[in-house]
Amino acid sequence: MNQANRPFTMNMELTTRCPLMCPFCYCTLNNGKDLPLEKAIFWLREAKKSGIVMVSLSGGETLCYPHLEEVIKEGSRLGLEINVALSGYNFTEKRLESLISAGVSRIYISLNGSTAEINNKSRNGYDLAMNALNLLARYGYKNTCMNWVMQDFNTDDFKNIVTIAEQHNVRNLVILGLKPTSKKELAHFPTRDQLNSIAKFACEYRGTVNLRIEPCYSCLNAAVKEMSKSLSIHSPIYSGCLAGQGIVSVNVDGE
Repeated sequence: MNQANRPFTMNMELTTRCPLMCPFCYCTLNNGKDLPLEKAIFWLREAKKSGIVMVSLSGGETLCYPHLEEVIKEGSRLGLEINVALSGYNFTEKRLESLISAGVSRIYISLNGSTAEINNKSRNGYDLAMNALNLLARYGYKNTCMNWVMQDFNTDDFKNIVTIAEQHNVRNLVILGLKPTSKKELAHFPTRDQLNSIAKFACEYRGTVNLRIEPCYSCLNAAVKEMSKSLSIHSPIYSGCLAGQGIVSVNVDGE
């Protein structure tokens, strides 16, 4: 089957429960819900049959999901790469070992600022994220990754985020585009100059961390492509949106 005719990545929303109460989020700890385990297993098996190679598990807070290790274990048994995004909530060495034993491929820690002041403008749990990064580094875990959402108030802080990633042996640092809030608002979108500054940094960076831009962040991908031309270097990051082509999402209702 032609690559463009089938997805190769699946995102599965395991839960809408989360204790952090971030400023723009819709998730709560007590009023959220979980994806039924049987539906999660069904979609993992459908993913395998469809030729999908990677499944990303998200929330809410994934560590609030009661069947997380079971889902990872089944995905690993099927030969899928299973990635998990965490805030750091309830993350301990014992839980890390449980995730590793289940067969997790990569663990992503979400952090939007190098300080609590910057981070807390868009998400809570700065100390939780830093504690998680410290734990992973001390343990010697080799597949630590980070998610960073680019906004107009944290663009100048990106170099500091990269430094944190380097200090904690982070493998991949993913730059995510800003999404509408729970109220369908899109505030704090970066300016053109800010997009160009991150694009220039990404093109010139030669450090130990792999910088990645999510495929659907089309404006930053376009800036990187143009910047690489102006600098006469090969674009280091894939450019092109795969929405509706290579990525399929399953929500917490199993749809």
